[in-house]
This record gives sequence, structure tokens and C-alpha cells, in this order.
Amino acid sequence: MEPGRQLNLVPLASFLLLLLVNSTNALCVPRNSSSASTPKSSPPQAPPSNVQPHVLKLPKFIYTSHADTPAGAPQQSAPSGGGSPLDSLLGAATKAICAKTDYPDVCESSLKPYKLDVGSISPTSVVGMLLRACTEQTSAATKEAAKLIADSSIDDTLRSYVKVCRESYSDALNNLEDAVAALASGDKNSFNIMVSAAMTDFVSCEDGFEEMDTVSPLKAFDGNLKEIASNILAVASAIQF
Repeated sequence: MEPGRQLNLVPLASFLLLLLVNSTNALCVPRNSSSASTPKSSPPQAPPSNVQPHVLKLPKFIYTSHADTPAGAPQQSAPSGGGSPLDSLLGAATKAICAKTDYPDVCESSLKPYKLDVGSISPTSVVGMLLRACTEQTSAATKEAAKLIADSSIDDTLRSYVKVCRESYSDALNNLEDAVAALASGDKNSFNIMVSAAMTDFVSCEDGFEEMDTVSPLKAFDGNLKEIASNILAVASAIQF
């Protein structure tokens, strides 16, 4: 080979050697280098903070109506086959007490809107709820009477009897209030007198319409209220005043 051609090959060989070295360095990445492009396995992620571990807690109170459930109280979903065991227990307890009344179905339906503590259910607690039911339904009857009195389509005679009913309901509310006070103080005699007086008020409302030989527009209210009052007296007979 000629000397001039050998000299021209030296720079080319040096360039190729340098290129090879740089390529080798680019491929040799340190295993623990922070600049490595190889993805690392991520540590397990903690569950979101709003996910709470499942803890089984028995409720302190059993609620018979969502309207009476305090804010924040857990909502119990009923099993597909029916109510929960605690609902069944509550129902059995109230059923046993209401069975001693003359109108057990009315007794049970009167209690349904209200909350009862399954651990302390007794004739006293049932009487308290029945008094509340009777008071609230008497107030509803009073509003209905006021609506009828304001109705221009009814005749004056009918209106006058409805006014008597409104007065009877007012007396009944006072008697029920006194009955609550007697129950709290343990005065059995006064309690029975006040509840009996309220029941008489409901009957008095109907008497006027019977004299007129006409159907009372408040008959449904009066019949239900009379039966609730009767149930109150029946359940209260088991209370040790």
C-alpha cells in the first residue's frame, strides 16, 4: 500500500473508534442511577381517606320512622326477606302489649310513626307514645274542623255542630296534657280521669250529628281518637303507678 493512502486512513480509523466508544457509554446505564429510564415498581397505594374499615355495630335505638331518625344516624337496610331481627323484636314487644287492648290493630298502627327503644319498651313507654299519637291526631281533627267552619258551602246548622266539635277537641287537648302530667307524677287516679274525659270529648262531638240524623264529617277522626284513648287506658292498667 502507498504511504499517502495509509496516512489518510488514520483519521478515519480514529473517528470510527471514537464513535464506537461513545455508543458503548450511552448503552451502559448504572443499575441504581436516578436517570435510568427503566420504570420502577410503585409501592402499594393507601386506600382513599374516605373509605372506612367495615365495623359491625349494633344500633342503640331502633327507629320505626325515617322522619324520627336523628341526623347522622345510620340507615339500616332491611333484608330482602323482610325486616331486620331487631325490627321483629320491636314488633313482637309492641304486639304483646297492644294485644291486651280492645283495638290492637289501632294500637300498633298508632305506634308506628314514633321511635321506641327496644331495650326499654314497656307499658309506660307505650302509653307515652299513645298519648302523643292521640294529641297529634286531636290537633289534626281541630284543623279539619276549622276548615269545615270556614267552608261556605255547608249550612249553618252543620257548622254549629262542627264548632261544638272544635271546642270538644280543645278540651280534649287540655285533658291529655293533664294526663301526661299525672303519668309523670305517678297519679293513677288523675290519669284515668283525664284520659276518660278526653274520650268523652270525642264521643260528644258525634252526639250532635246523631241528633241531626246526619253523617258526621269528623266521624273518622272521632272514631279513631276514641279507640286510641281506650287503648291508653287498657295499657296503663299494667303500669305500677
